[in-house]
Amino acid sequence: MNPEKKLKKEKRQQERLEALNKKYIERYGVTYQEVKDKISANKKKGKGYWGLKTVFQYAKREKARFISAILITVIIGVFTLILPIGLQNVIDNLTLSNWDLVLIWGGVYAGAQALTRIIYWIFNILIAKASQKTAHYLREELASAVLNTKASRYDTVNTGEVLNRINNDTVQVTDNFTQIINYLSNVIEEFVFTVYAFYINVWLGLVLVICGLVGFSTSFFYNKNYQKRNHRRGKLIGDKNADAFNEMVRGNCDVKNLNLKEAMLSKLSALSYYRYTSGVDATKQRQMYIRIGAVIQNLLLFVFFAVAIVMLQNAWVTLGGVIVLLNYRWNIFLLFEDTNTIYDYVQISEVCAERISELLDETKYPKEKFGTEKLENPKGEITFEHVNFRYREDTPLFDDLNFQIKAGETIGIVGKSGQGKSTIINLIPRIYEINGGRILLDGVDVNTLDEDSLRSAVSVVPQSPYIFNMTIKENLLFAKPNATDEEIAEVCKKAQIYDFIMSKPEGMDSIVGESGIMLSGGQKQRLAIARALLKESKVLLLDEATSALDNESQSKIKDVIQNLGTERTVIIVAHRLTTVVDCDRIFVIDKNKLIAQGTHAELKKNCEVYRNLYKSEE
Repeated sequence: MNPEKKLKKEKRQQERLEALNKKYIERYGVTYQEVKDKISANKKKGKGYWGLKTVFQYAKREKARFISAILITVIIGVFTLILPIGLQNVIDNLTLSNWDLVLIWGGVYAGAQALTRIIYWIFNILIAKASQKTAHYLREELASAVLNTKASRYDTVNTGEVLNRINNDTVQVTDNFTQIINYLSNVIEEFVFTVYAFYINVWLGLVLVICGLVGFSTSFFYNKNYQKRNHRRGKLIGDKNADAFNEMVRGNCDVKNLNLKEAMLSKLSALSYYRYTSGVDATKQRQMYIRIGAVIQNLLLFVFFAVAIVMLQNAWVTLGGVIVLLNYRWNIFLLFEDTNTIYDYVQISEVCAERISELLDETKYPKEKFGTEKLENPKGEITFEHVNFRYREDTPLFDDLNFQIKAGETIGIVGKSGQGKSTIINLIPRIYEINGGRILLDGVDVNTLDEDSLRSAVSVVPQSPYIFNMTIKENLLFAKPNATDEEIAEVCKKAQIYDFIMSKPEGMDSIVGESGIMLSGGQKQRLAIARALLKESKVLLLDEATSALDNESQSKIKDVIQNLGTERTVIIVAHRLTTVVDCDRIFVIDKNKLIAQGTHAELKKNCEVYRNLYKSEE
């Protein structure tokens, strides 16, 4: 192709893509390119249904039930051949007035119908157990994958998308397994009858097969060219809807406080409309191809009647044979249609399976890796040796960060916002991974420790702690499942929240609501501190954990922290310097570097940055 023609072709393709993107944004709220990129990205994963291959590993655990169900489908398929044979003999003997044979074949027909239903009942129980067990295995594995994925991955993840994959895609893919085997059962039945149709009369059987092929070809064309794209588009829109509703529920108070009801409802309405248009357009497109095939199919029945008349006139077929072929003609049509439906379900299942498999894919959702070394009787000494860290490759946060904290010390970390104070807290338990250097706990590189040793030795109380939607006592027992009531009461008293809990009608059994909605910010922080104290870790990390406390409660918490100094190492990231003035040492972070350390008095005397921070609070 000469350069000029190539350029024109590329221009036409670009214009077409722009037009499709515009149409998709207006009707579906996603671009055509987004859908195309998703399909292309998954094609690169490997040849042929890589997602289903991954999910199938979990279905294999139920292979005994699945294989039994498939064997039953074969039995049903062969057994149901009795039905058309019985019906044909009933009709033929009626025409000949052979009443005894009519009764005999009528009994065979009725008995076969009843026995088929019993076999189907066994089949449905087997397949239901197998598919639901597979869904259970998948959800367990996905829950484990989500919890073991590096926390940094969720900084940029759409929450609604992850929840959709765990809740909806697992159900859909396993339900589709059930449907596939159900339709496989139908196909076997229909194939057996198609063979029998040719036995009744080759030409009539051939006409019906041609009718079936016409309907199949139009459906297959749709599935091959549009099904996966339309389903992928629907999933993308569904993810956006799920995320918006998640935000609406979790941010309900902020929406009201900021008077954003109309804006939120407008957004949800638009997303709902996109879902509606996507579903309608996909259905219209699918039905168009199906109905075109059905119209041609029914027109071809005229040919069947013409051939049947010729066959009856020449006694090449009995009336019973013609009636059976007419009565069961849909079995032949559906042989091809159901084969296509199986392909349809496979296509849909592959989209769901790809989305599930991505959560299990370590290149897309990298998993935390831990060592095998155990830390017996941790003391709480922490060392940063030439630590480098960056959130993005082109933006280093720390370069050669060094310090040592002795076991039992109480350390404050102060500095302006954005200097990396909270990041230091998150690097110790390996919520984020360093890019260079070493972090040592009691002289052992944290990268070599097993997960239990590291995470048991360190407790973190973040600025906005997550409180689970359960009772106060259950929230605390997460930290120490075998804790006694006396231990729970003691830590709650230390965290200055015991009196509040006891003032509630249900005390420790009070439900706190999703994300602790029934608690104030200060109460959440005090409950989180109590939870961390109950864990009895040798290292306690407080990330602005007293920011939501009033002055009186903050003063009491300071006393608690002071008393813990000899029991464990405490690191406090503080915005208010009054929180850390009594610490053994205070680290001053400025321009992403540790520029000074010392007591409050020493820093006031020797560090200008610290003095300015302190003065700004006076």
